[in-house]
Amino acid sequence: MVGTPVTNPQTKTVGTAAIPATGAWTITAGTLPAGLTLNPDTGSITGNPTTPGDYSFTVKLTDAAGEVATKVETMTVIAGPTITTTPDAYMININELWTLPATFLKGTGNLLSTGAWAFTALPEGLTANPDTGVITGIPTTIGLTDVTVTVTDVNGLTDTIVITIKVIDPPKITTPRNLGIFELGSNPNPISQTVKLGSAPLIANYPWSSELGTAPISSVSPVDGSIAVAPTKLGTFTFTATITDENGMTDTATYTLTVVPAGSNITRLILPASIVPDTTMAVTSYPLTGLGTSSKNLPVTYSAGLPSVCYVDSSKVLHILGLGVCDVTAQSGTGALLSVAKQSFTVKKSPQTVTIIQPGQTVNGISAPEATDSSNGFKLVAPMSSGLPGVFESLTTNICMVEPDGQVTWLVDASQAGKNTCRVKVTQPGNDAFYPLLDAPSNTFDIVATHVASPKAPATAVSNEAPIGTPRTPGTYKNGPWVITITTTKITVLGPVSSGTFIGPIIAVTKIPYTVTVKGKKVNKVQVCSITFGIQKPFKKTDPLAWKNRITKPSVPCTLNAEAYGFYKAGNSVKLTTVVTRDRRWPTTNLNRVGDDGKGKLISKIVSNWKINIG
Repeated sequence: MVGTPVTNPQTKTVGTAAIPATGAWTITAGTLPAGLTLNPDTGSITGNPTTPGDYSFTVKLTDAAGEVATKVETMTVIAGPTITTTPDAYMININELWTLPATFLKGTGNLLSTGAWAFTALPEGLTANPDTGVITGIPTTIGLTDVTVTVTDVNGLTDTIVITIKVIDPPKITTPRNLGIFELGSNPNPISQTVKLGSAPLIANYPWSSELGTAPISSVSPVDGSIAVAPTKLGTFTFTATITDENGMTDTATYTLTVVPAGSNITRLILPASIVPDTTMAVTSYPLTGLGTSSKNLPVTYSAGLPSVCYVDSSKVLHILGLGVCDVTAQSGTGALLSVAKQSFTVKKSPQTVTIIQPGQTVNGISAPEATDSSNGFKLVAPMSSGLPGVFESLTTNICMVEPDGQVTWLVDASQAGKNTCRVKVTQPGNDAFYPLLDAPSNTFDIVATHVASPKAPATAVSNEAPIGTPRTPGTYKNGPWVITITTTKITVLGPVSSGTFIGPIIAVTKIPYTVTVKGKKVNKVQVCSITFGIQKPFKKTDPLAWKNRITKPSVPCTLNAEAYGFYKAGNSVKLTTVVTRDRRWPTTNLNRVGDDGKGKLISKIVSNWKINIG
């Protein structure tokens, strides 16, 4: 391997003459890899190869009698990958999306197609793709992290570097960007600046700098940033000011001011500091009354846009609708007294956090039900700061089944050793207002269930019961690897009750949802097994064999089709829902029926010893 020391001694069998102590070994054809040499006295090949490739050379050994032996030797020099990502230290902003692509030089072999990249712990909020080496995410915690990055190729060769990621909070200028309107020749007071400090204080000497351009500004203080306006010319002007902290992080603001003729009506608008210069959709309405003023006390009206971002209603309330830049306008006067003031802010997405409430516990007044292996299951509780629903999945699918909404069904007896703990992960994809929930280790948690006695078997249906389905007790029942949910359904009688003697048909419908991939896309399908049995139509009381027309098929067979079976064999959970209903229009009214074959025999009130076989 390139750069790896090589020591390759030669072996020999001495003939009748001795081998000279010096100069017996030579290379007579071909060349050694660059960086390697042959010791003419010992025959050993040593050194550090520098160039990959396949090499062939002939080694010659000459004894004291001049007899020679030769051997053609081959050597392959391989090179491992080299990570070239630079620099090795990064300073990034908290709560801002950051991506670091991986760069490398391929060696002799390609990188592994999957899992080529490995990383030690990353700052919270960042994740790394093991196939591409890209680090990305929104960091959520300030701090310094050393990350060891290793890449591996198909030859098992590796390269490792250490990068340092420092998550900081930069400073931010919070002064409104629109400084307002000034009368020509006036002498306004200096405008103070406001700053939100980040992870570090501002630099001690002159943290403020500015680019004034043609704006009528006499100065921006390099000490505190205060702005001295000198309204000596008419027009609308812009200029910039920048602050710098001890981390070397900066923030630059672009300000606007307008100078109008003396005696003009001047409209001013000052939006709340909570939304300028940026805000989220955590609060979506702000009253504007009183925020805009007229120097001549004229009525002020408001408008806002873009329409997809914000608008102002007839009650002068600003409503935020979506992400982007919202421009708010205050206007007063007409004709020569017409005056307009504008102020803008940016609506950004909000990050999400999750509070995982362990089963049986209460946090902030929210309680989570106990975790048990009852067939009724239980529901996980993990409220999001966004109010959006969490999406759950089981990471221990042989222990518990978890629906996306958090409904948990324990698949085994929790009293068995090692069967009372299931690992669950919660995610949230976000929406137009919120970023996805960060993929943090804390989003994966264990739930521990206690064992409860199994529920009683569903009661046997009888002919004189109320018009409901069979079995009478709904719930989820275990049968081997299957989870079968029985739902009872009430039946509405649409017409007058018949005078027939025996009960009517029983209908059972089993639905099995599964997923297949068609042309690269997942398609949801449902297999349906339906069966109707029992007495299919009313009969005459004079029928001598009427008593024999009772239930003859006590089970509902339902075999998985090929697609559904493949879905199950691939390790997916298959959930079956069977709805059983009974047509009650033909009630049983007589207990005894005398006939040629049924003389003296009791007509049983039992409709069916219900049984469900799934296979």
